[in-house]
Formats: sequence, C-alpha cells, structure tokens
Amino acid sequence: DMAGGGCITAGNMVWDNLGNFTPIEELNLSNGIIGFNTLTQEASKEKITYIQEPLFKECIKITTNTGRTIECSEDHPILYSKTANFRRSFRENKKRIYKKKVEFIEAKNLNIGDQVSIINNIDIFSNKELKEARLIGLLIGDGNYSSGVTLSNCDANINNFVEGYYKTNIKKQYITKSTNEVYKELGISELVPLLKELEIYKQTKNNKRLPKNIHSYSKSSICELLGGFFDADGTINKDKIQLASSCYELLNETRFLLQKLGIHGTIIKRTPNLKLNRTKKIKSINPWYYIQIADKRSLIAFYENICFLSRKKQTKLKEAYKLALKKKDLY
Repeated sequence: DMAGGGCITAGNMVWDNLGNFTPIEELNLSNGIIGFNTLTQEASKEKITYIQEPLFKECIKITTNTGRTIECSEDHPILYSKTANFRRSFRENKKRIYKKKVEFIEAKNLNIGDQVSIINNIDIFSNKELKEARLIGLLIGDGNYSSGVTLSNCDANINNFVEGYYKTNIKKQYITKSTNEVYKELGISELVPLLKELEIYKQTKNNKRLPKNIHSYSKSSICELLGGFFDADGTINKDKIQLASSCYELLNETRFLLQKLGIHGTIIKRTPNLKLNRTKKIKSINPWYYIQIADKRSLIAFYENICFLSRKKQTKLKEAYKLALKKKDLY
C-alpha cells in the first residue's frame, strides 16, 4: 500500500497495467493500475484490491504550469517535490547527477510553487496493430472525413506515399504561389469503413479526436499515427517541435499519447490579434492551440521514435536532435 485514502473524480484518466489509458470510473479490476513505489522512487504495476463506491467529499482542482489538471478530494495523496528537494544519483558512465526526491502529500496541503510529479513514460504496449496508422494520422491533421474522406496536402513526399499505396481520385489540384508546390485534395473512399470502426468518421475540424482506445495498440502503430499527425500539422523550429490544432481536446489526447513514449509537451493557447490584422483577411477569430516540445529528453525521444514522410521535416528533426544533445539535462 503506497498511499491510502482519498478519491479522484469521474473523468480523471489513469493507465492500467496493460498500458490502456482509461477514465477512473471505467477501470477494470483485473487490469490493475500504474502506481508509484516510494522505496524505489519509480512507477510500478499495482494490483487493485479495492474500489471505493461513489461518495460525496470536498474536492479541489489542481492545475500545473503545463496545463495538466487533476480533480480530487482534499485528502487524496499527490506525488510532489519541493524545488530544492534533491537526492544524489549516478549515471552508468559515473557522471554525477541529482534527481528530485518525491513524496506523497495530501492535496489540501499543496502550495503554489510545489512541483507535482508526472510519470516520464509508460513502456507498455500490445501487439495489436492499427491498420493504415500513418494515413490515419495524416487525416487527423489535414483530412476531412465529415462526409467521405479527403486529404489536403502540398508536400510531394506525402502525396506520393498516399497515391502510391491507396486508390485515390484528385478532387482539386494547383500550384501554390508562395512555395511553388503542387497542392492536392485526394479522395480516399476506401478508408470510410476503417474510420467508422475507429469511431472517428464524421468528426469535423473542431471536434476531432484520436481513434478509440489508441493506447491499446502496438508501439509501432502509435509511432506511425503520431508521425502522420506531425507530418500534417507539425512544425520544427530549431530545437522546438510544435503541433497545432484548433481543437484543445485533440491536442490533450495527443499529449498523453506522446507521454507514453517519454515525450513531454506544453499546450499553449493563441488568440488572433484582430487589431494587427485589419488589412488582412482573417481565416478565423477563434483561438487555436499548439503542443510545444522543447526539453532535451523529449526531443531525443521524439527523434528515436517518430519519423516523417516529409523530407524537409525529417531534415529539420535531425538538426533539432543535434541541438538537443547539447542541452543540459533537467531532472
């Protein structure tokens, strides 16, 4: 028993021992839950010995500087670290490093400035493969599947991949003025049954989500889907990787999927500045969001797990990786 007492509210997401990411109220008793061992200071697979029946308690909402939230009872144990609370450790190459020591504290005793701990990665995957994972990722980013299936893109490598592996029809095509690239809108009707199976068909731009139970698939499938999404809507600026969307919920789902691979990011909100754009045509007055990945370990993990079809982006990713190697480690 690592820490007793306390409850979290329905809707809070947890990982089980099979690597599934599920709402706490839907947790399967036999699947266990990922917890934390205070002796080893590491995440651990735990058996579920008891599930509390729903009850009414005073609750609080905790929000971190990266936008993560948890809603729980005041007496729920939270894994945290004070800024100056370190313990000594060593690397295999004998270089001395310092890691933060973490401990449990009741939620009501947290203070502004305390650091809430999050798990670095969940290295638990199944052997279940997701069909057409790369293409699904591309569609989540640059696709329209509210009625039929259309992928819009002007990257030659991506279009060659799609036209080479799938039966497509060109709905629109022209040369872009700014980059002199061939923009294509490709119809891919054969994907409709699969998108229905994954429960994402007919989703519109502002309510897109990742496929149902995406955490239950193989590591290669998850990496391919993420690669497709970043191929479509990702950018690389020196030593930062970003993924943009008008849908916060989609990016939040993606953030937790990236975390499974040891890749951490912050979701940043941007609102169009109407005053500065009076002379320009504004596509939307609604806010948009992007995940920013910038720390050394996350950039390295991204490079080691995810690749691009776009040669331009793959080249920039390699450059970002080289810059990341020069960064200092943060613990």
